Amino acid sequence: MHTFEVRVPELELLRFSVMDSSLGNKDIIGEFTLPIESIQQGYHNVSLKVPQLYGKFEQAESSCLFVHLGIKSGKVKIKIK
Repeated sequence: MHTFEVRVPELELLRFSVMDSSLGNKDIIGEFTLPIESIQQGYHNVSLKVPQLYGKFEQAESSCLFVHLGIKSGKVKIKIK
């Protein structure tokens, strides 16, 4: 479980990144970013996007994370299954 404190929710983002370190470099193979203010508590399937050239992203086929998000007294808790 990861927990972090939210100080300015209207400016903060939560980013999920999946990295491949099998070849020694840590390439991002999928990611998803959302504003802290839009987080709803509970279980969610987070669909990952694959980085492309020029800062664009494409939907990854069948790639998602199953996460539990919780918010309590200014702290966000994340469990990734």
